[in-house]
Amino acid sequence: MASLEAALEEARAAGLEADDTEEAQARLVALEAEAAAARAREAAAEGLQAAAAGQDRESLSASIAQAEAAGVQSEVIESARGKLADLEAAAAAEAEATARRAAALDALALATKGDNIASLEAALHEAAGAGLGEVATEEAKARLAELEAEAARARARDAATEALLSAASGHDRDALAAAISEAEAAGARADVVTSAKEQLAEWEAA
Repeated sequence: MASLEAALEEARAAGLEADDTEEAQARLVALEAEAAAARAREAAAEGLQAAAAGQDRESLSASIAQAEAAGVQSEVIESARGKLADLEAAAAAEAEATARRAAALDALALATKGDNIASLEAALHEAAGAGLGEVATEEAKARLAELEAEAARARARDAATEALLSAASGHDRDALAAAISEAEAAGARADVVTSAKEQLAEWEAA
């Protein structure tokens, strides 16, 4: 291209008319256009390579469009498209994980305010699956332990009450006295314990 430009300059200096150099000038314009296109392809390819090395999906998408417009080799563009697809998949997975964590937190907060052990256990299980850490589940775990302790006390009260009623239906004063002590320790209903004590007193007075 430089030699063609030099030749045209010499032709003009020699007094040749424009018509005489028209073909050479057209060729020069074509060569300059090709050179500009080549530079654009190189720049687009470099920009695409830089964008593909990063993690910015929007930048990579824009670089792919520029590379396509500039005529960059298809295999280079396809490779960049693969990287973009990977980034988009990762972003979608992260968005899904974030949504799952948020939903798990909401469910955990709701279950922690209630008194249903099964619901709280399910919420804690989902929280673990969503990747929530110890800090996020600490209050819920404490509440679960509290509910389980309450349930254990309730079972102990029920068992002590049944044992007391069973002893009261018999005629063994020692068994009834022991059942009364166990029922009181377990927090059995006061009216049931009082009734058993009255019965024991009657047996002892007899």
